[in-house]
Amino acid sequence: MKLIGLLGCLSLASWAMACRWDRDTLVNEATKMPDVIETAVGRFPRNPSLFYQMRIQRATAEIAKYPTKLDLYDDVAVAYDVLGNDDQAISWIEKKHRQMGDLSRATFGKAELNPFSDAAYRYYANAGTFWIHRWIKNGAKEGELSQAEHARSLIAAAIQINPNAHFGREVVQLAVIDWIIQVQSGDGTMSLGDYLYFVGRNAPGKRQDNLNKWVKGAVGLIVLGNAWESPDMFGALAKLVDEARYTGLSKIGIFVRQRQLELFKQGHKPLWSAKGGDPDVSGHYGDGARIKSEFLRLREEADSWQKDRTDFMMARLKAGRHPDTDPHFWDGYVSKPAPQIHYPFWETLQPETILYAEVVTVLSSPFIVFFVIRRVKQRRKRLLNS
Repeated sequence: MKLIGLLGCLSLASWAMACRWDRDTLVNEATKMPDVIETAVGRFPRNPSLFYQMRIQRATAEIAKYPTKLDLYDDVAVAYDVLGNDDQAISWIEKKHRQMGDLSRATFGKAELNPFSDAAYRYYANAGTFWIHRWIKNGAKEGELSQAEHARSLIAAAIQINPNAHFGREVVQLAVIDWIIQVQSGDGTMSLGDYLYFVGRNAPGKRQDNLNKWVKGAVGLIVLGNAWESPDMFGALAKLVDEARYTGLSKIGIFVRQRQLELFKQGHKPLWSAKGGDPDVSGHYGDGARIKSEFLRLREEADSWQKDRTDFMMARLKAGRHPDTDPHFWDGYVSKPAPQIHYPFWETLQPETILYAEVVTVLSSPFIVFFVIRRVKQRRKRLLNS
C-alpha cells in the first residue's frame, strides 16, 4: 500500500512542540494530516525561513492598513515563532489580544464557533505555545516555572473554547506540558510515552478511540512544530502506536523508533531517560533488519522530496513571489509520488480483527492438528502399498 495511505540546546531546543494556528494550519487540516509512517521519515512540508520572513513583511504592512483583520496577527506571530523569535511572537499575539478586547465574550465548547470565539481560541492556543517555547528556549529553569504554568493555563483556555480543534492536538500538548514541568521540577518518574499512555488511557471515553486520538495528536505536534527533532516525542509516538494496536511492540512502533535512534546518533538528548536498557528494540522481530533498511530508504526518499520542494519554493521566493499572494505560485510543481511500502499482513489488520483471528486460530487448532496427522497417516499407507 502507498505510504500516503498508511498509518543544545539540542535537547531543549528540539522540544519546541507546537499547536500553532495560522493560515497554514487550515491547509494542513484540509488535506488531513500525514500518517505515522510519513511523520517518522519526515515526508511532510517544511517551509524555508525566507517564506516566513516574507510573510511577516507582507502581513505587518496589511495590519497597518487593516488593524481589525485578526488572522493577520496570527500569521505574523506564528511566523516569528517558527523563526525562533519568541519575544516578538508573544508581542504580536498580545497586539491581537488588545485589538479584540475582553476575551470572556467567547463562547465555550460549541461545535461551531462564531468569529470572535474562533479568534479567541486561536489567541489562547498560539499564546500558550509561544510561552512554553520561550520557557524551554531559555533553559526550562525550575525557578521560572511560572512561565510554563502560564502557558498551560492558556492552552487549557483554548481547549475550553474548542475541545476538538487541531485533531485534539491541544489535549496532547497540555499533557506534554504537564510532563515537562514534572521533569524539570525533578518530579518526573516516567518517559513521555508512558505518561501520555497513562493519561490517554484513563481519559473519559473508549480506550481505543482515545489512543487513536492521541496518536493523531502526537503526529500533529511533530508535523506543525519543532518536535521533529525531539527523541522524547518520537518515543512517545511509538509507545502510543504500540498500545493502540494491542500488540506490545508493534512493527510500526519499531519503525517509528528508528527516527528516535537517528536523533540519538545526531546528539539529541531526551529530557528523561530510564537507567540502563537498550533503546534499539529492532531485534524483537526476526525481520528487524528489514524494518531498519526500509526506514533508511524512506528517510532518504523523504529528504529528496523535501529538497525538491524547497528548491522550487526558493527560486520563486527569491523572485518576490509568495503563495500567500500569488495564486500561481505552485504552477509547475510536481510532487514525486509517495513510495510503496509493504508491511506483513498482521500489521495491516485492525486490533479487533487481530483478536478475532487469534481466537479462531486457538479454537480451531485441535482440528488442524487432527487433520494434519490424518493426512500423514494416509500418505504413509499409500507409500507402503505402492
